[in-house]
Amino acid sequence: MAFDGYAELCESDDIDVVYIATPHPFHVSHALIALEAGKHVLVEKPVAMNASGAELLFDRAAHLGLFCMEAMWVRFLPHLAFVRAMLKEHAIGNVRGMAIDVSRSLAPSPESRLLDPALGGGALLDMGVYATSIAVDLLGPGAVAAAKARWRENSVDAATSFLSVHSGEVMCTASVSADGVGSNQVVIAGDRGSLVVGPRWNMPSDVVVRDAEDRELRRFDSRPAGRGMWLQSLAVQDAIQRGLKQHPLMPWSQSLQSLILLDNVRRIIGLTYEGESPFGCR
Repeated sequence: MAFDGYAELCESDDIDVVYIATPHPFHVSHALIALEAGKHVLVEKPVAMNASGAELLFDRAAHLGLFCMEAMWVRFLPHLAFVRAMLKEHAIGNVRGMAIDVSRSLAPSPESRLLDPALGGGALLDMGVYATSIAVDLLGPGAVAAAKARWRENSVDAATSFLSVHSGEVMCTASVSADGVGSNQVVIAGDRGSLVVGPRWNMPSDVVVRDAEDRELRRFDSRPAGRGMWLQSLAVQDAIQRGLKQHPLMPWSQSLQSLILLDNVRRIIGLTYEGESPFGCR
């Protein structure tokens, strides 16, 4: 089936849900085309370039009564469900801190969108959104206290690190890199133990719960078939069939809170993108 453009595709009666996977700056405008045509939308992360764009999108979805969700597929993986359960049970006591690493050594071609400021290139929006999303998921809303970036020659960030503070003065450090390989783990510190997610926490992964003496208490090592992206698809289908406009595992409020953290980081490091007006950093 071929179409002459996105608008014609979205007008098709054969389509119920549109997955928006175009470059970052087009997420909102392309999702709005689908919503105005009466289609539910699943929008690739980040759902917008900044929180203002996300607010516009979610407000329109609410007005039209349609399902809209940021495609943060890792939230639907079994190992993160286990992490949430362990924290709810206070398996490591009161959470005091969290450290997140999202890093890959990429060698994109000069024409890649990852290097193009006009397409939202750089490490922060492409990879940092994983860090802010899990921080909001597990710790709640937060504010960025400090941030530092290392830049490529074309003014996109090669790596960015930041410190955010969440409810109960829980501190979260995040290291995001597109030109170096780190631990790719999430480590959650509690006053009675720790919880380690890895390797590659933002893919199907293991979880180890340890006590204050570093003794292993629990381990989760189950894996879904494949990479597990199908779990998100099933969740979206189920939510729409139930008449939901948001999914409880990826609600609009948490997409906004994640983007507010990214906006905070960008303001501190001075990162702006071409063509972003009128949606500026908060």
